[in-house]
Amino acid sequence: MGGYTPLFSSITTSTVWLEDDSTLRVWITMLATKDKDGIVNASIPGLAATARVSLEKCERALNKFLSPDPYSRTKECEGRRIQEIAGGWLVLNHNIYKDKVKSRAEYYRTRRAQRSATQRNSGATVAQHSRHTAQHSRHTAQHEITPPTPTTPPTTPPAIDSLEKKNAKKAPLLSPSLSPTSKTRKPPKQADVAKAVTDLPIPESLDTVSFRKVWLEWQDERATIKHPLSIRGAKSQLTALALVGEHAAIKTIQASISAGYQGLFPPKLPPGVREKAAQGAHDKNESETPDDIDPDWKGDEPLEF
Repeated sequence: MGGYTPLFSSITTSTVWLEDDSTLRVWITMLATKDKDGIVNASIPGLAATARVSLEKCERALNKFLSPDPYSRTKECEGRRIQEIAGGWLVLNHNIYKDKVKSRAEYYRTRRAQRSATQRNSGATVAQHSRHTAQHSRHTAQHEITPPTPTTPPTTPPAIDSLEKKNAKKAPLLSPSLSPTSKTRKPPKQADVAKAVTDLPIPESLDTVSFRKVWLEWQDERATIKHPLSIRGAKSQLTALALVGEHAAIKTIQASISAGYQGLFPPKLPPGVREKAAQGAHDKNESETPDDIDPDWKGDEPLEF
């Protein structure tokens, strides 16, 4: 059994359409049952039963299909429609109509592809046009300039005008620094100031790992209490700390951090220690004053200046 077989409308103007009903019925049955190669696999009784005609009518129809037809539009094989083969019949004009179906299918397939491509291109063109229109609108809105409204300058009475000119001659000129149009220099950012403070050179007498660690802790402490060191203040503190020595400088910073001071204050010296230091005692076993504390430095005076 075959599958789907297209039926062309040209059959209504063919010579087979002029035959009797049983002959036409047998021919339509053969078209519907032929396979992809145009072969009808059936016996005469089986074909008659499928076409719902008698055996005699089926045989008469087959004889007509096997005979030449001078009025057939298919001149090949003298207009014959079928040929007997083993196991059935071969429809002679099968390939002609198969090629017509194939060309028609290719035509519609190409047409659908062209229609789809046109729709896609049309959609892309519309979208691109919309984007260009939106960009043009934004560009026009950004560069639209409103013409200035003409204004009439106020008229000044002659007496007042002459008085203003006289006062203008007497008025001293503003210095460039006080001019309202002069540009003011922006203060540096706090991050840049903090980096500059960190990069300041440490005095040689204080350039040790212990002091650098405590000095960084002091910078962090000042930043924590919202009073970061300025470059000028940091230079002054390093200069003052260099005068008292590394040990006293570390103790001073640690005491100031512990007390929450904004400035550098050394720890309070016990009574009698300052006098012993002034007398020049240098033995640590006999004196409570470290060697690197300046005897003239008062313990309650800040190092920052």
